[in-house]
Amino acid sequence: MGVYSDFNATAVVDEKGGFSFGDLEAGRYHLMIFGDGQLKHSRDIDVLAYPSKVVIE
Repeated sequence: MGVYSDFNATAVVDEKGGFSFGDLEAGRYHLMIFGDGQLKHSRDIDVLAYPSKVVIE
């Protein structure tokens, strides 16, 4: 799992598909999900100043 903007962040995805980024500030990001070296999903997300959950189906 990675987030790329003026910084890069990665996270391990658990067996239920959950992940988190600890130091992610509020704002708009482009989320890209890779698996087996290929882009599996991408979309823009809005991160609010309080904890939230992103669900990708």
